[in-house]
Amino acid sequence: MIGVDRLPSCSYRAKPMVDGRTYLSRFATEAEAAEWVVATRGRLFEMRVKRRVTVGQYARRWLGEFIDAAANVDR
Repeated sequence: MIGVDRLPSCSYRAKPMVDGRTYLSRFATEAEAAEWVVATRGRLFEMRVKRRVTVGQYARRWLGEFIDAAANVDR
């Protein structure tokens, strides 16, 4: 299975790689390790999708922060 290795101790190491970063965990069975790999990849993908911001969203946030900062400047 991709991302799952059998260790000399007869346990299994799960190591999915997402966005160039490797995540490691150890399990008693290959099935548990494979399930964790799938769940971890899914969670990380959901987090990555939630982080995406459109240009319009970015511009509104930036302008809002800029205007707030300008209003707080001592004159």
